[in-house]
Amino acid sequence: IEIIDVIHGDFNLSKNVLIGGDGNIRVIDWEHSSLGPSFFDVFYAIVHLKVNKLKKIELIKGAIHCKNKFDMNHSCMHMHMHICFLLLIITKLNVLIYKDNLNQNSLKRRIEILNDTYQVLKAL
Repeated sequence: IEIIDVIHGDFNLSKNVLIGGDGNIRVIDWEHSSLGPSFFDVFYAIVHLKVNKLKKIELIKGAIHCKNKFDMNHSCMHMHMHICFLLLIITKLNVLIYKDNLNQNSLKRRIEILNDTYQVLKAL
């Protein structure tokens, strides 16, 4: 089972998607793209939605179900989610150190996102 793919790296529906006048959807801001878990961009987008934890759990479960129908068994998907969470931690630390210069407000916000994500994953 192939779980590595080209990923956007910080896919966020409110910041990285443009809809052109022709109705075509364009994904922008690819400077964090790399190889990574194929589920990461979906995971990242759900984590950053401004919805409650129960809705995030529902969305992640739905995305897992959709992915499982095609190519992943339960244990593989479980491992995949852990890899996504670790990559999220690395991404947040990277932005905090190199972009936000260890700003305290940014640190607090990133810790809240990681804690919220951890709580969502525990509930899956």
